[in-house]
Amino acid sequence: RLDYLLDLFKLDPSPNVKDMSLGEKRKLAVVAAFMNDPDVLILDEPTSGLDPIMQAVFIKFVVNEKKRGKTILLSSHIFSEVQATCDTISIIKDGKHVSTFKASDIKDDINVDINTEINTQELIEEVSNTKEKNAIFFGDSIVRGVKPDKYSWATYIGENYDFASCTNAGIGDYRLSTYDDPNKWLVDEVKDYINNDYDYVILEGGVNDLFNDTPIGQIGDYDQNTYIGGLENYLKLVTDTWPNAKIGYIVTYYAPNYTERGLSWSIDEYKQYNDILISVLDKWNIKYLDLSNDFFINLIDVNSLTYLQDYLHPNYAGYDLLSPYIYEFM
Repeated sequence: RLDYLLDLFKLDPSPNVKDMSLGEKRKLAVVAAFMNDPDVLILDEPTSGLDPIMQAVFIKFVVNEKKRGKTILLSSHIFSEVQATCDTISIIKDGKHVSTFKASDIKDDINVDINTEINTQELIEEVSNTKEKNAIFFGDSIVRGVKPDKYSWATYIGENYDFASCTNAGIGDYRLSTYDDPNKWLVDEVKDYINNDYDYVILEGGVNDLFNDTPIGQIGDYDQNTYIGGLENYLKLVTDTWPNAKIGYIVTYYAPNYTERGLSWSIDEYKQYNDILISVLDKWNIKYLDLSNDFFINLIDVNSLTYLQDYLHPNYAGYDLLSPYIYEFM
């Protein structure tokens, strides 16, 4: 079994441990944990320090170990890793247990299939290719980021992952519709970039429409003065402009303590608009990351200012916390 594990994780055990890289030390720890074939394993951030290829190998290995009857308790901040390997997920925040749920429940919410039968060669190509890829984020002030330097998801991903470019096209107070202010339409923001090539286009928007009581509208009528019509114009322009890009949508969480210029939103209002948003995204076959599910609500603690500077917009720590999940979604 030792030889099998050394070969699987491409580990040369001959160097002194102190001379090993962080990744090699992590692989050594994984091999040591599994080499005696224990029935129960407790793994703390097991893929920290591993490159994406070894992360994929580890996930496939753990899934197979589960099939062999192993009980594995795993802690991780990597969402795709947790979802791909775990049957039950518990959230611990500030040292306290806050929720437990089935992995299948959150999979349904996020609308992204995590395939545990990972094709390693495809992953190698994907990671290598991003070095030549360009990404752009469109949306309102949640995408724009923290003033004055616009620190955002795009900033974090551009600085921490290998993309040729990662553009932040978020703009404050913009909406999906032209209902209450035709000069703040997200479609017009997209038009400023239509002559550029992008491989990843990430969208967000809709909160400002909710605050301004934008009429709902009807699917298929493209009335830009309605929520649905404005959204479909937004999606049509993006899909027509970048037909070969990977396009995704970030669905904003409900923040009960936030008020906009004295206006507030109820959970019922939020759910109405959010359900409509998701139904339109499904119609257009746009994958989405739903930040309103229990996992993310607990992760960012929407009832406090720990990660949200005003109970809605992330602060620096909030963008750092959410950005790896955004990257995995991409």
